[in-house]
Amino acid sequence: MFEQAMELFQKGLQFRLAQGWTSETVTAWWTVAHTQRMLELFEESLTTLEEVVRRWRELGQKTDGYVWEEQAECLLSLGKTEQAQIHFRSAWELLSKDDWLVANEPIRIQRLHSQAG
Repeated sequence: MFEQAMELFQKGLQFRLAQGWTSETVTAWWTVAHTQRMLELFEESLTTLEEVVRRWRELGQKTDGYVWEEQAECLLSLGKTEQAQIHFRSAWELLSKDDWLVANEPIRIQRLHSQAG
């Protein structure tokens, strides 16, 4: 199922890339990275996320909590606990301020906080 999703997300990414680097294009890259993580392609996901961070900076925007969370999950899966903890902390600091996420996904927020140390 994730393989099919990856194929669709990559097509969406190609569509976005044809339009240039916009916030929507960067979000499409994040979607590919998320799917890579779901497929347990942790190193590939981290590489894609590095590109996401770089492109956000080029657009003059900061990395959001969802990118930090994805990086943290990949690092944790690779056994890089200390690095993961730093990213979990950054994710928690940002996502704990999202009222919708706090109201609708309290277990997720709690997990980010506990993994942050």
